[in-house]
Amino acid sequence: MNDNTAYRFGQDMHASDKYRNRSWDEVETDLKNAWEQHTAGAGAWETSRAAVRQGWDSVAPDIDADSYYRTHWNARYANEADNGGYDEHAPAYLFGDEARRLEKYRSHDWETAEPQLRSDWEAQHPGKISPWERFKDAVMHGWNRVHPDMD
Repeated sequence: MNDNTAYRFGQDMHASDKYRNRSWDEVETDLKNAWEQHTAGAGAWETSRAAVRQGWDSVAPDIDADSYYRTHWNARYANEADNGGYDEHAPAYLFGDEARRLEKYRSHDWETAEPQLRSDWEAQHPGKISPWERFKDAVMHGWNRVHPDMD
């Protein structure tokens, strides 16, 4: 299977009734199983995962940002004992979401932008113990959310 097939599979799955309004984190295991059945090959997921994810992300979520991020938080953090609550992570999701829209970051991928994003985050949240490490995943999830108004 080529990357175009995997990309299209990701788009189709995100647009389907079964997966609509659900986050990647909630459905990745199901998608892996479906992809491996679709391709008739165990292990095919590892070579196609990135393209499937890109296709998935290209479909703008049909839910508002707060619901979208709350769903991710529930899937990622809700079962961790010392995670705080969603309201503690919400600013990190929004920080990543808003930063991705800024002109200065438009041509940057996450790896290139991350050091500056970390610096900006820590400047806005001084005096906290390891704020970046605690909230980095939420910032990155906000960063990676695809918006219909972006190229």
